[in-house]
Amino acid sequence: MISRAIYLIIICIFLFSCEDDIPLGAYKYTGFDSVGTAIVSGWLLFEYEDSTRLSGEWSLDAIGSTTNIGPQVGTGKLAGGNDNGIVGVNLNPGWVDNNVLLAGEFKDDSVNKLFTGKWNYSGVGGPINYGTYSSIKEE
Repeated sequence: MISRAIYLIIICIFLFSCEDDIPLGAYKYTGFDSVGTAIVSGWLLFEYEDSTRLSGEWSLDAIGSTTNIGPQVGTGKLAGGNDNGIVGVNLNPGWVDNNVLLAGEFKDDSVNKLFTGKWNYSGVGGPINYGTYSSIKEE
């Protein structure tokens, strides 16, 4: 597992290196636990805060019985950025701990714009839980 310090460094790099090729807008989101079971669903909304940072909002609901998924249920603001095609997003910007971080890529398949990757829930002691996510841009 990657230490909390490494995740914070990655997020800092992303916050200061956003590129203009991120397809902005709303994305239908599904998060999965480490064995591939869907645990949250909802949406992410990506906007630019300025020329170097990504911002937006999210709204996610738990699916079924979930434990240790952190503060990725409810609504909130997000912040992040892009570094050579890898996008880092913090669902809880401004929090020192108890963070849910997304690291992924924007891709086009033959029909849809996608944002897919891995999520990590971390506390003061480091990673608590992790999984993957998939989201599709809503047109």
